[in-house]
Amino acid sequence: MFETCAETVSVLHALIFGAGGACVDVGLGSLAPVFPVFVGAVLVLQFAARRALAALFPKGDKAPAPEPRGPLLNGPDYDGGPIRSQGR
Repeated sequence: MFETCAETVSVLHALIFGAGGACVDVGLGSLAPVFPVFVGAVLVLQFAARRALAALFPKGDKAPAPEPRGPLLNGPDYDGGPIRSQGR
């Protein structure tokens, strides 16, 4: 079921050059150099995806939202009500 390996390569070497019939070492020493490469690839792909989405869906000029008006917000009776803006 398991064959003996004549050659063992690291994960980074296997990803770049291929394993080519050799066994791939999946120990911590082999996986540690791959982690920064993975993080860098994620950052580059995220930057590219944001740029692509920004090009597809531009923000454009939108009208500002109207100010809410209600009995307690900017109402005509607000100044004479029990709620005052000045601290006591």
